[in-house]
Amino acid sequence: MVDEFVVLNSVYPLAARHEVANRLSKSRDAILAGDFKQAWASMQAVLSQLLMSNYIFMLCLRLPLAKWLPWLSASLVKLCHELALRNSPQATPTTYANSLAMSYGPSPAECNFRFPSNSSYGPTVALRSKKNPQGDWDERVRIYSEGLALGDWRPSYPNHQSPLWLSTPESARKGTFSYPVHAVFGMQDIALNPGIVLGSLEEFMLDADHGMRKPQIETGQGIEYQSVGRSSITRLPLCGHWLMIDEQGKEVLERLLRRLIG
Repeated sequence: MVDEFVVLNSVYPLAARHEVANRLSKSRDAILAGDFKQAWASMQAVLSQLLMSNYIFMLCLRLPLAKWLPWLSASLVKLCHELALRNSPQATPTTYANSLAMSYGPSPAECNFRFPSNSSYGPTVALRSKKNPQGDWDERVRIYSEGLALGDWRPSYPNHQSPLWLSTPESARKGTFSYPVHAVFGMQDIALNPGIVLGSLEEFMLDADHGMRKPQIETGQGIEYQSVGRSSITRLPLCGHWLMIDEQGKEVLERLLRRLIG
């Protein structure tokens, strides 16, 4: 069902675990050899990711603080947007407000607006707009607190068959992708460490023997493009977690999609 897969600033859990295990092993060997400088170098990305993921640990509590202290969720959302816009030359009170609006959704006043087609927002949108903080944050917390992001997904519809790649023991064991994957990553991400996310990702991509079609992207403004057979990894130095709304990210993504589609 998938010909090409483009992923933006996301993490493949198997690759991340593999990278963390490798770094822990290197750090342990360096300590045993008395090379503490090398041990620290190997552990830096792991410790950085733990610090970046602190909000997930909070949301994974059995009684999430977000339910008991709604202002904490609101503060977390505002902080994330402030950090994302901190180094942006376009950062103004208006851009900050627009950024928050994308997370909170339509306001109660907007929910009463009727479009020229006489349509309007549904009742569930209006209900979310009246929550504190605005938006359905209890449902968003479930992504972490109930393991929806990392848990196994098993379809329940009738006549479901296992994916074709599971028929290959080697692929099933390793978790290798069965289609070309194009990972685009904004290096200014405040939630994901690029060393952990991208360090071992190449090992899970299709081998170069499967083909050598290389989507070409200009490498201006410090952009790093790495071809891995039919797959690719692109690093964008000027973008953050939501690279599709950054100028550099929009341009690179547009070029990549045009190349893959056409």
